[in-house]
Amino acid sequence: MRACLKRLLVAIAVVIALLTVAVRSAPCWLPFVSGFLVTEDPLAPSDLIVVLSGSVPDRPRHAAELYQKGLAPRLLCASSMVPAYFRVVGPPMTHAELSAAVLLKMKIPEKDILVLNRGTSTYEEMVIVRDLMLARKWKRVILVSSPYHLRRIRLTWNHLAGNTSLEAIVRSTPYARFHPDTWWRYEADLLSVQNEYAKMAYYELFLFRGRSPAEQD
Repeated sequence: MRACLKRLLVAIAVVIALLTVAVRSAPCWLPFVSGFLVTEDPLAPSDLIVVLSGSVPDRPRHAAELYQKGLAPRLLCASSMVPAYFRVVGPPMTHAELSAAVLLKMKIPEKDILVLNRGTSTYEEMVIVRDLMLARKWKRVILVSSPYHLRRIRLTWNHLAGNTSLEAIVRSTPYARFHPDTWWRYEADLLSVQNEYAKMAYYELFLFRGRSPAEQD
């Protein structure tokens, strides 16, 4: 009995010691947790710039800057989701329409903005982009989103377009209020990182294996 109790106390002491080391060394290893999510590609001339839905005005603002630099002749905003605050105060606008409104405010010609009120998730938006590019024989796209979202975008694109000749450049908006080196100190960043890992696991376990419809994102 005493031997069992001794082993239990030793195990508890080891666990406490490991937790203490993990907590004290957190600033050294926690940045790698968010760093895995933030993955960007070099810019190159493309056929299309896509504003992934959400984080307005951060994402469309950067997409507009890329357009103004001549990196692509057109932009796409696709989403049928209506933000909760618009459902309350009105008039209802989809994420796609809201992003397009920001682009217009930044003097982007309306003729160069494609607005598709379709898609309820990152996965569905990527399907829309892939099918549009194949239909119009476009070759390369720039996908603009928030830094913590980039890894999931890349995984999704590779899954959906990996057997085609289509190229995707994944880029982060520099205007996102995200702190990759100290994300655990901010509630919004903590939730963003947590959600991304949960969604990547869901994508890998279900969406990429065709077991479930796309999540609502």
